[in-house]
Amino acid sequence: MKNRPKISKVDAVVAQLEAAIFLTLKDFGPEPIHTFVWSSRSILHDLHKAEPNPILTKFRATIDAIVKHEYLNEWRKYEVRAASFLKHADRDPEAVLEGVDLVGVNALELPICILVVSHHLEKLTNKLLFGFAYFGFLSSRWMDFEGICNNYNIPDYDYYKAMTKKKRKRFMLEAFEQIHG
Repeated sequence: MKNRPKISKVDAVVAQLEAAIFLTLKDFGPEPIHTFVWSSRSILHDLHKAEPNPILTKFRATIDAIVKHEYLNEWRKYEVRAASFLKHADRDPEAVLEGVDLVGVNALELPICILVVSHHLEKLTNKLLFGFAYFGFLSSRWMDFEGICNNYNIPDYDYYKAMTKKKRKRFMLEAFEQIHG
């Protein structure tokens, strides 16, 4: 039997997030991207159960604080709706998912996953940094991306902000592909 590489859960998360970033930059549909993002999110939440992650704890507390108490369960159901739909095809093979903005969910969940996995890494990979920058701008209406960049000493916020969305995407894709080799 050949030597097979060892893969840690954190390594799997990094690889899935990098794949989700690449698929987004290459204009793939939101479904495969969501599958990678949600799988990463699930692993990170499971790791959090074993060893609390302060970044994830902070995000959960923030969400719990801003969603009205009477809607918290409804929010959590919405949050997992697409993943459950895709995961449990055997339960309703003819069903169609409606009312979920997968592009928006991916744009918000991916930078959160990148921040959460950063707790487990010595430093973020360049691919994750480029993805964080790209998705951070996409989701800046939902989160304080500039503040996060300042808190985590992520440089060049103003430089990327000055770019058009199209130019930023092209720049990120070229950088991502150059790193990938």
